[in-house]
Amino acid sequence: MLNPTDEATYQLLDDLYSEQAPLLESNLFNVCCDETEGLGTGPAKALAGEIGVGAVYARHVRRIHDLLRDKYGKRMMMWGDIILMHPDKLGMIPKDTIMLSWGYHAAPSFEGAILPFAKSGYEFFVCPGISNWNRILPDTRTATANIQVYVRDGAKHGALGMLNTTWDDEGEQLAGWNWHGIAWGAECAWNASMTAPEDFNRRLVRCCSVSDRIGSPEPSISSAGRTACRATMRCSFSVSGDRTWASARAMSRRRGDRRPDCGRSSDPAWSMCAARWPRPAGTRIG
Repeated sequence: MLNPTDEATYQLLDDLYSEQAPLLESNLFNVCCDETEGLGTGPAKALAGEIGVGAVYARHVRRIHDLLRDKYGKRMMMWGDIILMHPDKLGMIPKDTIMLSWGYHAAPSFEGAILPFAKSGYEFFVCPGISNWNRILPDTRTATANIQVYVRDGAKHGALGMLNTTWDDEGEQLAGWNWHGIAWGAECAWNASMTAPEDFNRRLVRCCSVSDRIGSPEPSISSAGRTACRATMRCSFSVSGDRTWASARAMSRRRGDRRPDCGRSSDPAWSMCAARWPRPAGTRIG
C-alpha cells in the first residue's frame, strides 16, 4: 500500500521509475492512480480530515508528476476517474498531464467523463474497453456500444485519440476471442466512430473466418485476418502514440486513400488500423 503521508512512498516510486523510465522510448508515462477507493481511510485518514480526500489525492499526483518531469523527462498520463470525484481539486493537477478518460458500460453519452477535462484545458485520450474481464467470453454487445459512443464523444471534444483496453481480471477469459473488440476499437479510432457496426462486421467477415467445428476452442482466422489483427493490435495498444499516428499518416499519403474497404484493398489490415481521426469541419482534433 502506498501511503501519501510517508516519504518512503516517494523513495519507493523513485526507485521503481528509475528502472522503468529509461526503458521507455516514449516521453509519456502512465502513473495510473485509478480506483483509489480506500484513500483517506488508512494512514492518510488524519490528513484527509484536515484538507480533504481530494486534496490528498491531488497532492500525491503532483508529487509524482514533478518527479517524472524533473528527473526522468517524462510527461505524465493518469486515469481520470478519481479526480472526477473531486472536481473542485482538478485545478491542482498540472495542465501538461494527459488525462485518460475511461468507462466500460454502454451509455448514450460519455461527455460527463470528458467535458471536465476538455473545458479545463487538459489533453486527453478516451479509453473504452472490450468487456473481456471477469468472464470467459467478451461481452461484444456492450463493448461495441461502449467503444463507438466513447470514441464519438472524444472526437467531438478534441481528444488526442483513443486507448482501447483489454483487462484480464481473474484470469479466466479466452484471449483468442478478444480480436473483435480490438479490431472494432481500431476502426472507430480511425474514423471517429462513423462506421456502422453492421458495415464493420460485413467487411470483417471478408477478412476473418470463425471455425464452427465442434470442440474448436478458439476462432480460426484466415491469413488475411491474422494480418489485420496484428496491425490492429500494434496500433490500438501503442501508448507512445507518435509512431502510430505518423505511421498511419505516411500510409495514407502512400496510398492516397483515407480508409479503403477490405474488399477493395490489397492489405485488409489497412481498413482496421487506428490513426488520428479525420477532422470534421470546424473541429480541431489533436
